[in-house]
Order: sequence, then C-alpha cells, then structure tokens
Amino acid sequence: MHLAPNNTLQSTDCEPKADTKLASKLNALNMFPITQTSIFMNKDIHIVRSSHEMAESSTVCFALTEEAPYHFTYGAGSGLWLMMPLNIANAKVRFNDLEENFTIAPNDVFINSNQAPIDFHLENSITAFHVFIKSSLVEEAIGKFYQSGKYKILFPANIARSNSTISMLVQSLRNTLKNSAQKSELLMEYIARALVVEFLRKFSEEALEPAFDGVNDALNPSQLKRVVEYIDANLTSSIRTNDLAAIAGVSRTNFIKRFNSSMHCTPARYIFLTRIKRARKLLKQSDLSISFIAVACGFSDVAHLSTSFRRETGVTPSVFRKERHAEED
Repeated sequence: MHLAPNNTLQSTDCEPKADTKLASKLNALNMFPITQTSIFMNKDIHIVRSSHEMAESSTVCFALTEEAPYHFTYGAGSGLWLMMPLNIANAKVRFNDLEENFTIAPNDVFINSNQAPIDFHLENSITAFHVFIKSSLVEEAIGKFYQSGKYKILFPANIARSNSTISMLVQSLRNTLKNSAQKSELLMEYIARALVVEFLRKFSEEALEPAFDGVNDALNPSQLKRVVEYIDANLTSSIRTNDLAAIAGVSRTNFIKRFNSSMHCTPARYIFLTRIKRARKLLKQSDLSISFIAVACGFSDVAHLSTSFRRETGVTPSVFRKERHAEED
C-alpha cells in the first residue's frame, strides 16, 4: 500500500491472488461458448455476433448468423436448440428415418429436442438467431415443475410453428446482443429458464404419462434380445421404429416407452450409439478405410460419420485411429 497524491490508499499489488486466478480458470471451463455447438462446425453458417462477446453462461449460449443454403448432418444433441429465422426459411429435415419439409416464417421458432442425428437441408439464404440450452437446465426445470419420479416426459423431435411467448423470449435474448445495459449472465439465465418452462408447458404437457408399474414397465428379456439382435444385424441399413415394435410384438407407442425403460434411452439413441460403438471397434481393430467403415456402420458418408463421431467422442475418426495406434506402439 502507498499514499497517492490525493492521499487515498492504493495497492501496489496489481496481480490477482492465486485463488482468484484458479476460480477464473474453473469458471471459464464451465462456460458454454458457441464454439461447443453444432452450428459452429457448419462452414456455411457465418456467426455475426454471439453471447461469447458478452457475460457467458454455463447453460445457455446464442448467436446471430448469416447462412447460405446448405446440407449438413448435425450429431445427436442434448438439451434444446431453437432457431428463429429473420426471413422466410425453407428447410428439409430428416431424422429417425422420417423426412419433413418446413417453411418457417420470420420470427417463428424451429425447436429441436431430438437425441439422434438429423440431416438439415436449408434451401435458401437466411439471417437467423440460434439459442442452445443445455440438458442440465431442462432437467432442473422438470425436477422443479413436474413429479419427474412419477412421470415420463416425452419430447417431440422437431417443432416449427408460431408461438408468441417463445418467440418473444427468443427476441429478448437477441436484444441482449444490441443493448449493452442488458449484458449480464443473470438475464441470460433468467430468459433461458423461462424458455425451458414455456417449452415444457406448451409441447410436453400432453406427453406427460404415468410411469408403468410392474412387468409392463420394460420389454421382457426375449423381446429385448430379438430387438437388439435385429439392430446389430441391420446397422448398414435404415432401421425403422415401426419394424422394431413389430419384432417386439407391441404397438409403436408402447414399444418406445418400454424400450426406454429397458435401455434408459430412446430406440433412435440406442441405434446411434450402437453405430458409434461399431465404428470405434472397426477403427481400432482393422485397417478398413473410413469411408468403408461409415457405410458398414449405417452412416450416409464419411462426413456424416465424422460429424457424429466427433460430437459423441470429441475427436474425428482419423484422430481416434491415430491415438489408438499410438497407444499400441
């Protein structure tokens, strides 16, 4: 300490304390930057501005983008992805062997809560605003607002429709990019929570169903064995949920519920993880080309495999193979 010319005390130590530095590093590791999201990997999406330039959050991030027409496969995600185009967006989305065409009006919101990879084909240039909310925030809201121990909450895969409250909340997040007075993590978290609650209230309320008790809660061992064997034998082709339900001998809706109870994931998620598991095995134990492995595991091409593999494991197939070989040397 020393006296400044105005007789006020000033510190001569400008370096933060060690524990402060450590806390800053830990906080940085917990942040959720736009670089961890699917759109950052798409070369046809230009990020104009993002929450990375503001006070970052650990559960939500967002970005204003300019996008050229593209065809891109987004890997299985978690949480919610909301996209609000600022001009008309024409898109074709393929997921779980289903294909849907969307025309999204300006300021309407496309929501994806799917746990399996989706092929997204944007057919025209747009300016858009994207919001990503981590699954931990969704689970927190479910625990507070619903009797999650007694109910199974089933989310729709993709939604594209007008909803004034969700659109208003997304617009509020977008405004934080323009209004410096609103640059705070607290506001971002508040709006993100409001978005999750509104999503649950609007789009999952009718899907809240009592959890089964007793034997009907899960597939029996014989049913599960037939389904798993069919999936293993048909990874190179398209696997439809309807076919799996027929193999189990139950309705599609009943099958999805009971499979989820047996395997703790959706059929689509299980198929995806099985494909990734086979790809890991082939990359580690064979010298087959990555293009051959992509087809052998049911991916449409190398790009589809690479994107999905990286999102699930954190590395590309080629890097994974090199690392495994290096461990053996």
